[in-house]
Amino acid sequence: MTAITTPGLPFLMRKLGGVLDQETSLVRSGDFAGSVALEPEKNTLIAEFHDAVWQLDADAKTEIADELDTLKQKLADNLSALAMARDVSTSIIRRVSDVVNGPRAANSYGANGKKPTAALPARRGIAVDKGF
Repeated sequence: MTAITTPGLPFLMRKLGGVLDQETSLVRSGDFAGSVALEPEKNTLIAEFHDAVWQLDADAKTEIADELDTLKQKLADNLSALAMARDVSTSIIRRVSDVVNGPRAANSYGANGKKPTAALPARRGIAVDKGF
């Protein structure tokens, strides 16, 4: 990989910012498949950005400070949208789990020929992988 000079870094930051904006928009609209499709490009741009920033001296970083602030805000917005999507999906999974594991009405008759009046204990469960 060749070193990205200061003039090339703003271009890279704008390109990364565009991908972040696109991903944020897709997540907020509920298009998770579309946002996942952007991951390889986003990861590549982040790696290139990281490498380029490490090669800059203090003067060069000062030159691009405004663009770094803009990118920082885009990253914050992106992380916020991703966190919100994760919270919503976790909430949905909890609700499904509560319904699956909740009390069930009796659907059979007891030894006395009557339906039990108390709810039956839950016999099924749901596994949740929180590592997403």
